[in-house]
Amino acid sequence: MRPSTRIDTLQRKERTTSAQRRSLDAAKLISLLRGDLDWIVMKCLEKDRTRRYETANGLAMDLKRHLDHEPVVARPPSAAYRFQKLVRRNKVAFAAASAVLLALLCGLALATVGLIRERVARADADARRLEADSARKAEIDQRKKVEQARADEALQRLLAEANAAKAEENAGHSRQLLYAADMNLAQQALELNNLGRARRLLDRHRPAPGEEDQRG
Repeated sequence: MRPSTRIDTLQRKERTTSAQRRSLDAAKLISLLRGDLDWIVMKCLEKDRTRRYETANGLAMDLKRHLDHEPVVARPPSAAYRFQKLVRRNKVAFAAASAVLLALLCGLALATVGLIRERVARADADARRLEADSARKAEIDQRKKVEQARADEALQRLLAEANAAKAEENAGHSRQLLYAADMNLAQQALELNNLGRARRLLDRHRPAPGEEDQRG
């Protein structure tokens, strides 16, 4: 059984006592044991001698590697494990690199946000310009419609006046024709000594106030 597992399975009181002997709390002790120390102890306890440390010096070197944050022989190598050890050995360099990377990421994020805001502002300005152009075009179209309506109204008025003048002219011509016809009838009535009919025909063409006099 791994040492960390063994400590973890102890009674709470025993676990606390074991941790206090090492001036640690139980959780911290288990955390320190879990990992390289578990692998080193388990390698020491291997039943197969060929899988144990060949010498005490080999064990000491592995413990030194653990203390120096280097990969230990007892643990199966992996890229993630080696990288973890590399980070622990070069905390300052990785912290500086992380700070630089974080600064670059922050700068990139700020630049991206600024670019997005600029694009949004530009799109908003374009939308407002299009809206203004649409409003101006609508105003121009409305003005054209009003002017066209006025022109149509003026044309209709001229046509109405022309038609009225034509109608008045036709009415005057009709009155003239009627007057000539009635005068012929009146002449015939006089020739037949029908003075009453002749008077009625003549009275029908007596002009009203303001009306054109057809007589004469």
